[in-house]
Amino acid sequence: MPLNNLATCLRTQFEKHGDIKALEQAIEYNKDALALSLPTFHRSTILSNLGTCVMDQYKQSGEMHHLDEAIRLFKEASSFLVGFSDRAVLLNKMAYGLYTRFNQQGNMDDLDGAIWCLNKTLQLLPSGHIDRSTSVSSLASCLQARYWQQGNIQDIENATRYNKELLLQHPPGHSNRAMSLSNVASCLGSRYARKGNVEDLDEAIRCYWDALQLHPPGHSEWSLSLTKLAVSLNSRYSAQGDIHDLEEAIHCYRSALVICRPEQSDGSQVLVSLANSLRHRFDHQGDMQDLEEAIQLHSDALKLRTPGHPARLESLSDLGGCLHVRYQQLGDAKDLDEATLLYQEAYPLCPAEHPLRATVLYILATGLEAQYRLRGNVQLLEEAIRYILEVALICDVDHPFLATTWNSLAFLYATYSHLLTPTPRSQLVTELFQMAITHQTASLRSRLTCARRWIAVAKEGDLIHAYEKTIELVDQYLLIQSSISTRHQILLDKLIPKSLASDAAATAIAGGEIKKANSTPRTPECR
Repeated sequence: MPLNNLATCLRTQFEKHGDIKALEQAIEYNKDALALSLPTFHRSTILSNLGTCVMDQYKQSGEMHHLDEAIRLFKEASSFLVGFSDRAVLLNKMAYGLYTRFNQQGNMDDLDGAIWCLNKTLQLLPSGHIDRSTSVSSLASCLQARYWQQGNIQDIENATRYNKELLLQHPPGHSNRAMSLSNVASCLGSRYARKGNVEDLDEAIRCYWDALQLHPPGHSEWSLSLTKLAVSLNSRYSAQGDIHDLEEAIHCYRSALVICRPEQSDGSQVLVSLANSLRHRFDHQGDMQDLEEAIQLHSDALKLRTPGHPARLESLSDLGGCLHVRYQQLGDAKDLDEATLLYQEAYPLCPAEHPLRATVLYILATGLEAQYRLRGNVQLLEEAIRYILEVALICDVDHPFLATTWNSLAFLYATYSHLLTPTPRSQLVTELFQMAITHQTASLRSRLTCARRWIAVAKEGDLIHAYEKTIELVDQYLLIQSSISTRHQILLDKLIPKSLASDAAATAIAGGEIKKANSTPRTPECR
């Protein structure tokens, strides 16, 4: 074993002093030792040491053939240790290599392989083992990455479970507690986005707040902690409508931008997130200054996300959405035309399995419908409906966005039924609206928006029912609010018309439903 020992000493010299020649010599000595070794337990040690050196070589050069060789060496080394606890170290190294290659090349087989290795590792490292936490952390990261690629809810469930296991091992005072809190919160946020359980979102916000206390101003992670907290506050605002959450999110983003300049690696994301929050506040309060600032911020971010940038798709769709809203407010056709061009550039960037495809198709459909209303080309309307139908097929049955999709499809069918062939059945329109407002994973705020659109287009036979369901949702929405001041603020929101109850009663009277008019629940502004 002298050659192997000498190689180990040379690698140590590389680690301490960054001596590349020492690393190259270590690789040569390991190869010489490997050529002299027999296929035994000791051969696995040489293979492992050589693989580690070659992995170091990859980190220095970035050349993929070094990474491929390291993975091959780790795999061969692990084959000699089946049934031995020492195999866990090799499986961990192989998982790291496979995950690294996945991030470079996007091959799902590599990510699946990394997860397989880490699952095998945990079988060899029972709870309480000193090395278990590293493997648990790596497995949680891999599972979360696969969830974002494939959307399997079980992956995010398992990632959440593993990150909570790590959090228990990192009590207050532990150096890794802030990272564990943030990882748990990230998984909970992903699970909320998929299942719509607000308790997950509340817990995520608590975790982010706790992590932020461990990253005070001046800490290298302070800006990142602020932005993560702001994202979750934004999500809770979207679910519950508490303007205080939105105001706090905007404050967090503005504070983060003081530290993280737009031209930095993650600065464009802070610009985009702040812009989206301002857009939400515009939707809530109608202040055009918020919309104008949002458009400027999105434009700045898009300039930083040149063609080929992985987040360019997000900026194209966000800026297009804001321009579309400004067109709706001011009626300038240039805004609509520019929004349509942005949507059309975004469309080829989201192929069939892309996680943002449903979002892009939906906003493209809204743009086409607006183009139809401006220019009267029925083909634009038909194309919009085709895109909405595709969105409905893409979304899983429990996806919160499905309610909005059904609602939009019902609205288009109801509004333009006289132009479509074949003519949509009125019963289909009613069923789509009912599915939208009763969809359990959609937020109550989203369902209430759906119910209001139903009122706008409902025919006489359905109108009373649409009003009843809307008022029921208003009551449910207000009940989940935490304070009287929040409820009052929501009643000032454009989401709930002040005349809702009186309009419902008038509709019932006009339809000869005197009993229903007398029993129409009063909305809170009447109480």
